[in-house]
Amino acid sequence: MATLTRSTDSEAVADGAGRVGLIARGFVYCLLGVLALVLAFGGTSQGDQVDQRGAIKELAEKPLGRPLLVALIIGFLAYALWRVLRAFNGEGHEEPDTKSRLVDAGKVVIYLGFAYSTFKLLVGDEGSGQQQAQQEFTAQLMAEQAWGRWAVGLVGGAVIGVGLWQCWRGVEQKFRKRLTELVGEERKVVVALGVAGHVARGVVIGVIGLLLIRAAVRFDGNQPVGVDAALKEVVSHSYGPFVLAAVAAGVFAFGLYSFAEAKYRTVS
Repeated sequence: MATLTRSTDSEAVADGAGRVGLIARGFVYCLLGVLALVLAFGGTSQGDQVDQRGAIKELAEKPLGRPLLVALIIGFLAYALWRVLRAFNGEGHEEPDTKSRLVDAGKVVIYLGFAYSTFKLLVGDEGSGQQQAQQEFTAQLMAEQAWGRWAVGLVGGAVIGVGLWQCWRGVEQKFRKRLTELVGEERKVVVALGVAGHVARGVVIGVIGLLLIRAAVRFDGNQPVGVDAALKEVVSHSYGPFVLAAVAAGVFAFGLYSFAEAKYRTVS
């Protein structure tokens, strides 16, 4: 009986944390989609940061920004907690495999990073940002290690693989198995949002991988990497604004899909 109670309590915590975390994720992706759309139509300067941190910073400057930042911090921590519990207990009474646990571990690191950077914005410390830190690490690795250039290139290839996997997951609708409570027309709408969102994420991740490979090939430690650099790389080409507008719509769709997941996904 005690074991059953502990299991039930763990599922309740995972359920609450997962849904709160998915709402926070959806909010940030919707904001990021709006920023990317503004960038596509020339409303953002090159100095502005167009990524998750930039979206949060934009929010901080609005009325009620500080209370919303606190809510986001709670949401990011809740998402990280859900991923920790998911790594140990699985989801939907399925035993997690090694790949799932590694993905969960990566998500924990990412969302703890979001929580930390949001907290820094809350207390007025804007810092250097994740993209600059990534760029500095890449430059240092290539400069100080003989194998660093190859490592950066290999990481870039792996990142492209993740992007292609995201696109494949969206096109093949692999995410549908978690939406067990959705039926009818509502399910069709949510699935369409999921397809668009996953493909858009995959495109952005793939461009980040290409930027890493470019840095390795050119031996360029000043090559920016990250979401901001990827979006600005897309918009820099003649066809870029139209492609970026489509990607922005997909990113926004992923935010809406996250809200739907918060309501309908089996998270414990």
